[in-house]
Amino acid sequence: MPTMEQAELARYLTVAQTAVICDVQERRVRNWQGLGLLVPATKKGLLQYRRADVIRCAVLLQLQSIFGQDSALAVELARALDAEQLDGLLDMEQPVITVHAVGRTFCVQLDPDQLSIIRERLAAVPR
Repeated sequence: MPTMEQAELARYLTVAQTAVICDVQERRVRNWQGLGLLVPATKKGLLQYRRADVIRCAVLLQLQSIFGQDSALAVELARALDAEQLDGLLDMEQPVITVHAVGRTFCVQLDPDQLSIIRERLAAVPR
């Protein structure tokens, strides 16, 4: 269940907003969509993504900094995260993900400062 602070964050984000939040070019956002990491939803006539999927992509960037930019493992770990797990990461002081993927269990410590930046950028998006 979302916390009160999470309820105040935008639930859906456009391609441009996603690019700003993740500090990437829109081309990369569309690539993530092609990989199935961002599932498009049409809201108010716009192509938008769920907040949890945008957080998934921010986590992917951190996983790629750990496992390598072209790491298929980073993509699989990001894919395996569920929406509740992703939303909960924004409230953790020491964010750790535990993911079951490719026949193994991975436990990865994420950078809390990077997730704090993502939270601030999400908070700046008009609802």
